Amino acid sequence: MEKSSLRYINIVLVIMITLLLLLGIILFAYQKDKYSDVFFKYNNFEVHKVNFFDKGFVYKIRLVSLVDNKLYTIESRYDPRALEEIPMNIDLDDIYNKKVLFITIDQNATGVSVLAATEISKVTGNSLIFKYPKETFGALKSSTEGKNVTVMTCNNVSKNIGIVSFEINNKSEIYSNNDCVILSGKNENDLIRVADRLMLVLLGIMKP
Repeated sequence: MEKSSLRYINIVLVIMITLLLLLGIILFAYQKDKYSDVFFKYNNFEVHKVNFFDKGFVYKIRLVSLVDNKLYTIESRYDPRALEEIPMNIDLDDIYNKKVLFITIDQNATGVSVLAATEISKVTGNSLIFKYPKETFGALKSSTEGKNVTVMTCNNVSKNIGIVSFEINNKSEIYSNNDCVILSGKNENDLIRVADRLMLVLLGIMKP
């Protein structure tokens, strides 16, 4: 075979090998990016994005309980990375040091606000994963005619009673007002985001 033909074949082989390597790199990068979207680590906690038909996407986060050192899984409806933008300025002792916690919502709130309150109570009332478990109850900010409901506001904060109050405002944030913890959301759906932010902080998964 002539030298020119061998040279041509070698050039073609080099080009093919180069293209295959580039294709491999692109596929690897794509798969890695796709994988990191559904499974990633956040502050050394394993997070798995799962699609439930009734809930949509939820984020399952594995953590070792500070109570019994066993492995548990907690669910967040939002990616913790997307919750970092919510400012938080509270003294966590306003929750940690209380014997009883009331999560209070507006009397005309819908089940969405109740769901947001559940995101917090599933942690604060759980003696297996929360280091400072306490009885956690739901309440309304004012009475409703014809219904026997528990009414609690920030005015009820005491040495033993903690209050987490939900508010609809023009900003998503968590702050304290005279030892009362305020969760502010732009709407009821936004309150779920804010509640998840607090929940993950209470578990030590996110930083305040």
